[in-house]
Amino acid sequence: MPLQTAITQSFASQRDGKGDSFNPFAEQERQKLQRENKKLRDLLNIVKDDLAFFEANIKLLEEERVTLLLRIDELQTRLRNFEAEWILV
Repeated sequence: MPLQTAITQSFASQRDGKGDSFNPFAEQERQKLQRENKKLRDLLNIVKDDLAFFEANIKLLEEERVTLLLRIDELQTRLRNFEAEWILV
């Protein structure tokens, strides 16, 4: 049984009178941990979204880099051909 399920069942049995006497401090701690857990999950989702955004940007930049390298190669070839024509003239 997962820990969170066991803890939840323990608190439920305490509230129902099936367990030991209800401990309000334990309930407060459980609620505090649940709030912290939610905040951390929200933060994790934000980080995942940011990561996806940056990965997409990296992909676009890599594609642009390849395009620019091809254009540079094309221009260098044209320049060499132009220089070769001037030498022959």
